[in-house]
Amino acid sequence: MNSFAQINVGEFLEKEYKNIREKYIQKSKNDSVKKKYIELYIGKGKKENNMFRIADGYQMQYLLSEKKATKYLDSILEINGDSENNFSFYAHVQKGLHYYEKRNYIKALEHYIKSAKIVEKIDDKSEFLDLKFKIAVAKMNHNLKEEASMDFLEFYTNCKKEKDYDWLEKKSLSNLAKVFLSLKKTDSAKIYQDVWVHKFYTKSTNEEKFNSLIRWAEYFYQKENYQSSLDSLNKALKMFHEDTSLKSNDEQDLYYLLYLNHAKIYNNKDVKFLLKSDSIISSEGWSINQNSLRIYPLLVDYYKNHDTDRNINEQIKFTGELIKYDSVIDVNNKSIVNQLKKFYLDNHNSEKEKLEQEVSKAKSQKNILEIITVLLLVSGFGLFFRKKFKFQKKKVERKIEKKVIKEVKKESKKETKRTIRNLENGLSENYVLETLEKLNQFEKSKNFIKKKYTLQILAKELETNSTYLSKIINQEKGESFSNYINNLKISYITEKLEKDSKFRNYTIKALAEEAGFNTTQSFTKAFEKKHQKSILDFIEKLENS
Repeated sequence: MNSFAQINVGEFLEKEYKNIREKYIQKSKNDSVKKKYIELYIGKGKKENNMFRIADGYQMQYLLSEKKATKYLDSILEINGDSENNFSFYAHVQKGLHYYEKRNYIKALEHYIKSAKIVEKIDDKSEFLDLKFKIAVAKMNHNLKEEASMDFLEFYTNCKKEKDYDWLEKKSLSNLAKVFLSLKKTDSAKIYQDVWVHKFYTKSTNEEKFNSLIRWAEYFYQKENYQSSLDSLNKALKMFHEDTSLKSNDEQDLYYLLYLNHAKIYNNKDVKFLLKSDSIISSEGWSINQNSLRIYPLLVDYYKNHDTDRNINEQIKFTGELIKYDSVIDVNNKSIVNQLKKFYLDNHNSEKEKLEQEVSKAKSQKNILEIITVLLLVSGFGLFFRKKFKFQKKKVERKIEKKVIKEVKKESKKETKRTIRNLENGLSENYVLETLEKLNQFEKSKNFIKKKYTLQILAKELETNSTYLSKIINQEKGESFSNYINNLKISYITEKLEKDSKFRNYTIKALAEEAGFNTTQSFTKAFEKKHQKSILDFIEKLENS
């Protein structure tokens, strides 16, 4: 079957594409023979002017080849022209990944944006989310960290509501930790880092584990726990040396943090770490970002304090590097921002156009029904059809409301009101989401039963402002702070009573203490308020059920 020399090319080209694909290309174990079959497959497509099969053939060549990979992607795009189909989408995604691996984030983003425009039309939710995520990463790497953090929070929140999106939840958590560390929001970073470790660490790749260690090192350094930071870095360094195939964009951060921690712990400014970081940044294909600049003032300062002719030259060299890279980053950032602005403006205009078309279409349907109704009335059928078309007219009007007003109302009004309310309260959406996540962690910890919480104590524990915390609880939880705490305690003891019958034998005083109430009176009052029945009646009902 795979002996290419025995193939009669004329007869071979008469076979169906599916037959060639499945019986020859896919079953061939010899790559050079497989390439020849693919060339014939593409030749057949060209002969028959079948653009779909030509693109399919180029895609197979791309997957089989390494050296000429991008050439085949370009061929797919050339064949498809302006067509927005699966092949064009695939080629742009792969080119984006190619440039991303080469750390050319501007070119990568260019192809990701083109992919995102196509994927909306071919309606692939998973791919669309993945592309939006890649765009958020581009924001994070190019000084749009606040915007990126909001995007990652949105991904993480949506992932918890959807099935089969663990892959996106995993990436969102790690990047939330990373972006919050870069924004010096260490406690927020730790929340997401803890969740990532608990949920995903054991099933992560070496690269992901390495990056996690770098995030821990950054966290501990910001918390001034230098020894723990250094321990994490040493583990990462060991992992890097043991796995030669390991590649990570965080490698430069490893050596930068080693320098900082050695300076803090041993009072030893070991320049070799900075030089190693510089060699990584200067290597071919490495794309620099704002973090890359951190080492150069330290290098200039180091050589400034060592007064020799060589060191003066080093000062000049690294000052030049700083100026050069700062200029490159500035250009890159502007380019990224401009691409993103155009992408979001195009999206906005596209959505606006769709909405206008829906309104126009619905209005046309409404007008046509009105005309038909009049004609039927004139022709003598009016009495019979009047009610029927009146009903149809109302049905169309309801359709207008469902398709236009309801969609806008449901998706936009709620968010708009919430945003306006937050702004009126002096709260950013990002801050509200962060605080809600912290409250979620607090609720899971069950700490509310261990000690008496006041608004001030909880605010201090969550590292936030008591006034803002009160507003968020009122706004998002729909209750006062005291009711919020009491309801958590009552929900806790209710679950105990429902699941474990031994609690039903407790005295009311014992149950109150278990739930964290100071007095029996406050416990029974809070219980009756939540369940609209006394604790004794509640237990009796459980026993009889």
